[in-house]
Amino acid sequence: MRIRVPATSANLGPGFDSMGMALALYNTLTVEESDVLRIPALPGSRMEEHLVYRSMCALWELAGVVPKTITLTQEDEIPMTRGLGSSAACIAGGLLAANAMAGYPLDRAALLDLAAALEGHPDNVLPALLGGITVGVMEAGHVHALRMDPPKGLRCVAMIPAGELSTAKSRGVLPPQVSRKDAVYNLSRAALLAGCLATGDLSQLAVATGDAMHQPYRTALIPGWREVEDCARQAGAAAVTISGAGPTMMTWWTGPVPGAVVWSRRLEGIAGDWQALPLDFDTIGAVILE
Repeated sequence: MRIRVPATSANLGPGFDSMGMALALYNTLTVEESDVLRIPALPGSRMEEHLVYRSMCALWELAGVVPKTITLTQEDEIPMTRGLGSSAACIAGGLLAANAMAGYPLDRAALLDLAAALEGHPDNVLPALLGGITVGVMEAGHVHALRMDPPKGLRCVAMIPAGELSTAKSRGVLPPQVSRKDAVYNLSRAALLAGCLATGDLSQLAVATGDAMHQPYRTALIPGWREVEDCARQAGAAAVTISGAGPTMMTWWTGPVPGAVVWSRRLEGIAGDWQALPLDFDTIGAVILE
């Protein structure tokens, strides 16, 4: 079977570990049962440790199904360790494949719970599975999720640097506690952002995407981020956020978006070797193609 999974951008500014959106950039997995395990593995890793296969085995264990041996091939458009949900795509694709191969023992709610448990938070895996823009929280091992279609008039351009940034390193710079002031700052803006996206009133995105919990700390790990942010805002971006754990910067647009030639000229010489990638939204989520 072939499974297509979209890229995702998580956090969306103030929605740390809870908000995300699906983007029309895809990884495609081909999974077949076989006599011998055949999976592409990174240098020094074992095939059974591949995140797609580990996710599949987690579902089979939960469903009481004997693990299967498979042949896995991947066509990847989502860049790894760039904050665009490559890990969530592996989890979502693996769970869809394993569930189908086992005769669909898990319903959608159970799939969401398992995906969030494997990822550790629901911000990337929910939009990867459901498409659109999602809000999710975990309560006693269960995911409570809402999904909405992206509002009309909203567009995104991902600013992607050449360098990678691991999620572990990006999380490592975050403080273990935040002040009441910062907590209130984020709570109020997350509520405003959800309202903007749900109603389609995008006039307050600049304020609604403000964050005090993770972005101020992560920017130190992203060379050239200030210049890229300034460049986007001067070109007319309504908001700029770090995509997931970074280093990709997501720019939000409600008006005209500069073309490729303009971006190439504006980004030239900024540390980090950045490229601008306009992205449509994905509203379907992970899907079995055949």
